[in-house]
Amino acid sequence: MGIYTIVDGFFVGNSIGDLGLSAVNIAYPIVAVIQALGTGSGMCGAIYYSINKAEKKDAEAKEFTADALWLLIISSIVLTVSIFF
Repeated sequence: MGIYTIVDGFFVGNSIGDLGLSAVNIAYPIVAVIQALGTGSGMCGAIYYSINKAEKKDAEAKEFTADALWLLIISSIVLTVSIFF
């Protein structure tokens, strides 16, 4: 992600200039928060799913999968509304 941002900043800075480069720098923290929240929620659900699946607790494993999905859906709605306003 860091290399992508550096390359993106290089090309946007050379083609658009200072205004485009400042837009990339303003948008990067928003993208980083969204990516961190999605990765953290997904990995948390995957870890608990695999632990319960290995212990042959299939019902609890499915519950953790559903909980992780709901967490992602709710957090995406909250982030969308808060970033929009």
